[in-house]
Amino acid sequence: NRLGFVTSGDVEATLRSDRIVRWYSQNMFAVPKTYQDKYRGLPYGIDYTKAEQYRKCLRDFGNVPKKDTLFLSPLRNTSKVREVLLNLSEYRNAMRAFTGKNGARRIENYSYYCERLARARFVISPEGDRPDCFRHWEAADAARRANEALLAELSGHVQRCAPRAAAWEAPAADG
Repeated sequence: NRLGFVTSGDVEATLRSDRIVRWYSQNMFAVPKTYQDKYRGLPYGIDYTKAEQYRKCLRDFGNVPKKDTLFLSPLRNTSKVREVLLNLSEYRNAMRAFTGKNGARRIENYSYYCERLARARFVISPEGDRPDCFRHWEAADAARRANEALLAELSGHVQRCAPRAAAWEAPAADG
């Protein structure tokens, strides 16, 4: 297994060293369980190659109403969880919207992807080669923006009140 000029054997040999306490990496190799406490993946964050497109999507779709219940998007087979999902007929049917002319399932129109993601109440985003993926960050940001928009809309219609006393508390004695 090779990533550029580094092999998984090189990574394992480095992790065996007592001088390595913890190693963080963006592009991770699969390592034996004995080294998993030393070798950790860095969170992806937003895909830097799509940063400008993403900012445009936030402007265009930051406040769209949540009309769809669920959002699925193209995934690569980078984990057991994804392998199971990729083999479900429901997933394959949902991917028709993302199937290109050559039959490949991928995000060819990032604006369309962002709009679909923004309209969804729930986003299926299974872990990939580490616990997070780009979609986690995109979905979390879309959810945060939707909540901010909802709170701004409600703030003009809802009075802020102090929480009511718990039911088991005795009412205050009249003076």
